[in-house]
Parts: sequence; structure tokens; C-alpha cells
Amino acid sequence: MAVRSLLYHGRMLSHPRQIAAALIALFLVGQSMASTSSDDPLKGLPSAVADQLRKHLPGVVVGRAEDLPPLKEARDWLPLSQVDFVFDRTGDGDRTTRWTITPAKKVPGLDKSIKGWTLVQSNGTTRFLSLDKDGVIQSQFTVNHPNGLLIKLDPPEPVVHPVGSDVPPEDIRISVSDLGSPDDVEYSGTARCTWRDLGGFRVKVPAGEFKARLLRVHYKGSVGPASVDGSRLLFVAPGTGPVAFSDDRDISAFLFFNDDTAHAGVLRKVSRGD
Repeated sequence: MAVRSLLYHGRMLSHPRQIAAALIALFLVGQSMASTSSDDPLKGLPSAVADQLRKHLPGVVVGRAEDLPPLKEARDWLPLSQVDFVFDRTGDGDRTTRWTITPAKKVPGLDKSIKGWTLVQSNGTTRFLSLDKDGVIQSQFTVNHPNGLLIKLDPPEPVVHPVGSDVPPEDIRISVSDLGSPDDVEYSGTARCTWRDLGGFRVKVPAGEFKARLLRVHYKGSVGPASVDGSRLLFVAPGTGPVAFSDDRDISAFLFFNDDTAHAGVLRKVSRGD
């Protein structure tokens, strides 16, 4: 059916050339809007996750990586060996932070001997990592050196889970002790821990562009006098490890410290030991 007239921006158009030009303009606007919507790499993520990425890691996610294989061997995504990561703090000028993974023979803050690895962070946090019988990299003990705290999670928090996104939430008992007397629990409570693999993304950081999977750990519960309802986001790339994160504080920071300064980071360089 021929278009004989068209209402465009409040004007009635009847000349064929005017109508053609208006139809082309409307088509281009529609295409632009559709392109903007479909090109948003955060589309489809939970709104809280997308908001967290926009706030703490703006511009880092540049696209989807649907062809990125799923997590199979956890150690391929988080190296359990002598390795040093340097991250730039996002939104905080030239400040950097460092993560160092090294083999450990005992749990930080305890005399308990066990095979594992320590993840030493320059913010003063040391996390103890272990590999369970199912190939899950997990963290049960954390030392917060600036505040002299030892945090124990039972069962341990999953860090990298090789079975993908279908990991049921767990109720984790959290115990917080003074580092000087680790057997005396000062605060305790329970929080629901939900771990999810949210898919593959292309991320651009100072060290380059990587295809990485987005992992989320969310806690909701209470410990002692405080409630906890917070998430950490971590991008891990195969063969490299962590390339970006939204928050590198331990769980005690969610509980006791009202600190909303920059805690996100993007990878600048990786150095591996012999």
C-alpha cells in the first residue's frame, strides 16, 4: 500500500521526497537504538551485577565471549604456583595493588600444617587457598593483618569451581578471632554464600585484552552485631588467572568497616616464578 502522507515530528508530510527522507530517518534511528541495545555486553546480567561493573569497572567489559570454554580445570583459571599479579586501582589515579600466590605449608595465623597456597594481597589480607578432592579451589582461612583478625569459613568459600554455574548456595559459618588468640572466637554467625559463573566476556585492561569468565560470590547473613549483604566479582582468564575484580577485601570488611573507597583492580602485569 502506498504511503500518501506521514506525520513526522508534528508535521504532516505529503511530498514523496519528504516522506522518503522521513522514513529513512526513522529507520536509521530505529537501527541505532537496536544496535545500542544489542551491543551492550552487560545486557542479560543481573541488574545488581551490571550496576556493580559500571560503578567499579567502567569500560572494562568490551563484549561477550560466547566461544570461551567452560571451567573444567580450576588451576587453568587461577594458577596455584609462584606468581605475582600487579593491578591498577580503578578510579584512584596511579595507585596499584599486588597479589602474590606462593606455596604454603601451614595456615596463616595458625600452627596447623596443611598443603596449600597463600594469596598475599598488598592491602594487608592473606587468604589461604586449597584444592579439594573435586578440584575446587577454595578458601577457608583469611588473615586481616591491619585489623589483627583471623576469619574462618566453614565450609570453605569456593573461589574457582570447575563445574560451571550450577553450584547450590551454601550456609557458611563465619568465625572471627583476634589474631593473637585464634582459639577465642569474638564474633560468629552464618551467611548464605552463592557462587556463580556468569559467562564469558571480553575485557580490556592495561595488560591487554582477554577472554575471561565472570565469577560472582555473594554473601547474605549476619555475624555478631553486623549484617552482611555484599558481592565480589572476579574475571579469570585461562592460562593467566585474575585479570579484573570489583573488590579484593575479605569478608570482615563487609561486616565491620564502612569503607566505600576504591577496591577494584585491573591487571597491569604478571610475573611467574621458576
